[in-house]
Amino acid sequence: ILHMNNFPDISEILRNTFQLLISQFVIFIPRFLGCLIILVIGYFVARGVKIIVSQVLSRVGFDRIGDRLNEISIIKQLNTEIKLSSIVAKILYYYILLIFLTFAADTLGIDTITKMVMSLVTFIPKVIAGAVMLQVGVMLSDWIKIAIVSLCKSFNIASAKLIGNIAFGFFLIITLLTALGQIGVETKLLESSFIIIIGGIIVAF
Repeated sequence: ILHMNNFPDISEILRNTFQLLISQFVIFIPRFLGCLIILVIGYFVARGVKIIVSQVLSRVGFDRIGDRLNEISIIKQLNTEIKLSSIVAKILYYYILLIFLTFAADTLGIDTITKMVMSLVTFIPKVIAGAVMLQVGVMLSDWIKIAIVSLCKSFNIASAKLIGNIAFGFFLIITLLTALGQIGVETKLLESSFIIIIGGIIVAF
């Protein structure tokens, strides 16, 4: 026959559980409030930087590069207008928000969220570098296209525009593959496909 003393004290278990929950809640509330304060400060800082950077870049003529991109035929076909000052300002806005979000997640003590946000923070500079490379590549490809078309016309070579477009596409694809590699995307399969396509074009000519 089991004695009553062998059974666990339910009231004691419930009391200990309740005290544990209360203590954890008391610890969590200051962390949660600190997280909210950091996020609010981060929002206003990011918004302020966005406005200042957008105005400064617009006044120093940074958008002229975007205007040059808007004149390229492939950009015109996209029916969009590139305003670089606005793009840079938005990128900085979200980047600063992510940095403050990292601090906020670290305040909460949730390692999973902190690691995830940190991976995004380290990934954004790669995206920016890839975007800059793509932008420069598009402009360079267009300049090469114009030069080849002018050269072909000066030598009375037929299909000057076609040759120029092929050269534009060739250098644009090289730039795109390089930009994707900078971001961290595996491009070996794309490079192999590109080589096969170029080989086919050469054989066709």
